[in-house]
Amino acid sequence: MAQPAASSTTARRRRSSGASVAGLIDAFLDQLGSGGASAHTIGAYRRDLVGVAGRMAASHGVTESSGLRLSQVDAAALEAGMAAWAADHAPASVARAWAAWSSFFTYLISEGIARPTQRRPPSARSHRLPPPG
Repeated sequence: MAQPAASSTTARRRRSSGASVAGLIDAFLDQLGSGGASAHTIGAYRRDLVGVAGRMAASHGVTESSGLRLSQVDAAALEAGMAAWAADHAPASVARAWAAWSSFFTYLISEGIARPTQRRPPSARSHRLPPPG
């Protein structure tokens, strides 16, 4: 008996689980640009997304963020990447990076690339750093 055809969303998810995070980031930023985001906004998103992705890639032994695959990005990897990002960035920069990753995951879900049941990054508020001193 023939198997029913997979839905386009299911097929897209299968193809994208091994997709390059860098390529997905580029597609997300293209969408932001087509929606009217300024070059400064897109640049800030790019720096935050690529910066954290680079730290996740390093934790997987990948030398560049372009080698990081979506299948390697889970809650633990993202939290570790954000912790590494927080080590040398101001709290406001860390909060902005969390917001960028949250928007990125919203995009992946809306495009059928990630499932809405996958854990999304926690809000920046839950990762505030303690006050100095």
